[in-house]
Amino acid sequence: MFEFLSKLSFGGVRNLHSFDHIWSLKKGQGVVPKCTAADPSTCVLQAGTSKKAHALMAEHGFTTAARTAAIDRCYWKIYFPNGVAEYNPFGGNFQSNYNTKYHTGKHTISGSYTKMAKHFQGHGFYDATTCKGSASVQESLLGSAIVGTMCWEFGGKSILDVTITSAEKEQIKAAGQEKEKMMMQIIDKYIEKEKAPLIKFMEENRLLLWTGEGADFTNMYDAFKQTPFQVSSAGSTCAAGQDF
Repeated sequence: MFEFLSKLSFGGVRNLHSFDHIWSLKKGQGVVPKCTAADPSTCVLQAGTSKKAHALMAEHGFTTAARTAAIDRCYWKIYFPNGVAEYNPFGGNFQSNYNTKYHTGKHTISGSYTKMAKHFQGHGFYDATTCKGSASVQESLLGSAIVGTMCWEFGGKSILDVTITSAEKEQIKAAGQEKEKMMMQIIDKYIEKEKAPLIKFMEENRLLLWTGEGADFTNMYDAFKQTPFQVSSAGSTCAAGQDF
């Protein structure tokens, strides 16, 4: 399975991931309490229907008490550190402009770029609009900056206002026909610098997050037992027994 997943493109992994969530909503809406399109957090993912997976997690320490503690630790450390809801290492203008789930894949400041179509659940329409990228160096009282629009493969759009040094301004000017490439190097360097604290935070807390998510996953089977539904399609090889 690992070998198979490692061969998938980023888009392929995302499609697989999104299918699981859509599947959980289609199966659970109207069956699992509070499972709705507006809040699918209580919907049961495919692996959450597995009695064997639940038993495996329980055997490795994910007891009821341990799961509650793991979720609490993850919740307060990752999403509400120091007990302050307004503070979040993933929040702020940088997050919304450069670091959402749509700000991934290839990105460009040159020409038009058709965004990957996004389906808005519950609204019945697709957004497949075209983003036009452009950028230039502009001057203001605050100095020089790269200003414009950057488009991302997975639907994100970044409104650029990246402050540059005098040296960087000269590098762009000297690049001639390669100036867009030079500006992209500067923009990518800026993004890398701004993301550094976020990456450090996750390096320090990733096990906390993964343990909390593992506890959430293990809890899903308890919800499934209370309101079971047919997991596999009628006529499939595992439809009769569903021994998983």
